[in-house]
Amino acid sequence: MGVLAASVAVAAIFWIGNRDRESSPGAEVALKTERLVRLSDGSVVELNVGAVLEENFDARVRRVVLRGGEAHFSVARNLERPFVVEVGSATVRAIGTAFNIRMDAARLEVLVTEGKVEVDLDPSAGSATRPSSGGGDAHLDTSRAPFPLSAGQRTILEVEPESGRVGTVVVDTPAVPDIDRMLAWQTGRLHFDATPLREAAGQFNARSGGPRLVLGDETVGEVLVSGRIRAENVDQFVEVLVSGFGVEAEWRNAGEIILRRPR
Repeated sequence: MGVLAASVAVAAIFWIGNRDRESSPGAEVALKTERLVRLSDGSVVELNVGAVLEENFDARVRRVVLRGGEAHFSVARNLERPFVVEVGSATVRAIGTAFNIRMDAARLEVLVTEGKVEVDLDPSAGSATRPSSGGGDAHLDTSRAPFPLSAGQRTILEVEPESGRVGTVVVDTPAVPDIDRMLAWQTGRLHFDATPLREAAGQFNARSGGPRLVLGDETVGEVLVSGRIRAENVDQFVEVLVSGFGVEAEWRNAGEIILRRPR
């Protein structure tokens, strides 16, 4: 069992390496599907479809630029080097926290899911009218940027598409169901950490709606897997098991995939 677990652990790292992508300073990452990006400081960014991210770290500041789309940031804590996201006419500053940013031509949203951040506005792109809190948490003075946001709070910045000027700034505290809806693009993933294949197969069968994974012998259920993968990607999961984990797979017309250890 020890030898089996050790050999599978190596394959698990190979799987994660294919699922995740590490960035390098100054690198621009444009992705067609949702993907994780591990930055050089250990922070992790989950990019939604079409998001474009650029990392520009130096000795004092961990700076990234989100050029479009949506991303969720889980920031590695470092009191000496703040983490700053430049997005359109605003910057979001954090030390160690988690937050979601979504932008399009006319709107920018920042939702804090853990910790605190500060939101600042680029003076050169300021609006002709002073930004103001348009309801929601009206006690927060957004006219004096940078202004803070805590976990559970969201700010919405209306942006003039042609000029890029920021108009009304709203800060609110969405209800939990609304937060779940806003982050729904991140759901549908299965997370495994040295999980026995028998348990992983059960999770796929419960959630994927695709072919069922059937264990063809007892020993294959002891294979340990680690990584993140979307629940509907059953075929991709099986391909990884075959290529990196030494598992045999048999596709059956009945909508089943039989998994076995090599004979």
